[in-house]
Amino acid sequence: MIGLFTRKVAVAIMLVLCAMVTNARVFWNKVEVNASPSGMVTLNWNVTEYNNKMFHIQRSTDGINWETLAVIESKNSAQTMTDYSYSYRNKFTGKQYYRLQDTDIDVAYSSFSPVKTLVLKNENTGVSIWPNPSSDRITIESNDDNVYAKATIFNLMGKVMAEKALNAHVTEISVSKLTAGTYILKLETIAGTSQTQKFIKQ
Repeated sequence: MIGLFTRKVAVAIMLVLCAMVTNARVFWNKVEVNASPSGMVTLNWNVTEYNNKMFHIQRSTDGINWETLAVIESKNSAQTMTDYSYSYRNKFTGKQYYRLQDTDIDVAYSSFSPVKTLVLKNENTGVSIWPNPSSDRITIESNDDNVYAKATIFNLMGKVMAEKALNAHVTEISVSKLTAGTYILKLETIAGTSQTQKFIKQ
């Protein structure tokens, strides 16, 4: 009980400090940005908030001009520190900047989180398949200059389960009719070269 009381007092003090410092409605306890090798960028943040309405996830390539990637509704839990998370697949390389903008309920005030940076490199060559595992469809994304003309899906016994002609570097293939399991995707170029990758159908 003493620990809970102490925590509530600490939160109350934080809220008072937020209100005193430039009328802040959000206290940014933690803001982190990470990227996976496949290009999935994830933002995690923890806040103490009061009368907050939403968060705008923003990205920039120069630290000056910003674009909004998504809007996350606030949980607006003023009695505790609250965790949030947002992920998206990034298709760009180089140095990138990320920040969060909060907006209060009456849209009269907003503030920004500390800016976080990432340096993203395209370490993948060949082809990326996502999502993997998949339940409905897979997207094939070429990371090189090859033009793939045909996609063939085999089961692990070597039986052809599906075929599709390709005419772009990024395309989708439906896998909704496949039963759950592991499959092999074979991609063939116009020149006759090919490569294979495994994927899982949920």
